[in-house]
Amino acid sequence: SIGIFMHCAQTGFMATISVDLFISIIFPLRHRIIRTFPYLFSLCLPTLIYGIIVIIIAIIHMDSSIIPLCNPPLALPTIANQVWYFVAFCFGGVTIATYIISFSTIACKNKSRSVKDSKRSSTGIERKAMKSLSVLLVVFIVTR
Repeated sequence: SIGIFMHCAQTGFMATISVDLFISIIFPLRHRIIRTFPYLFSLCLPTLIYGIIVIIIAIIHMDSSIIPLCNPPLALPTIANQVWYFVAFCFGGVTIATYIISFSTIACKNKSRSVKDSKRSSTGIERKAMKSLSVLLVVFIVTR
């Protein structure tokens, strides 16, 4: 169903956003010159494949058993449910890891910049990015 696919897409696109943010922090100049369509397609392809695979497995193994409560993964057949949870767990791990690495990278850049040039403080953009990363990480962890 479209609801299950969209739930899969939500999980995958959270990981996609975190990977994109990570790439833009690590390679800021290269990130600006990357061609948009191929870049977005390659970032979104794993999410789309994940959603399609879960739907196909669910359709193949569908039965008419009673669902204990209204929860999309519980509505899926056992094999689709297992694929759902495994891939969602992997996407969650990627999301958390890239947010933490991005935050650490910005913090290290700020620290090395302040050591090299004590007159200059960290830029407002980097401070905003660190605040945003902190909020994104906390919200992601709390809502999972």
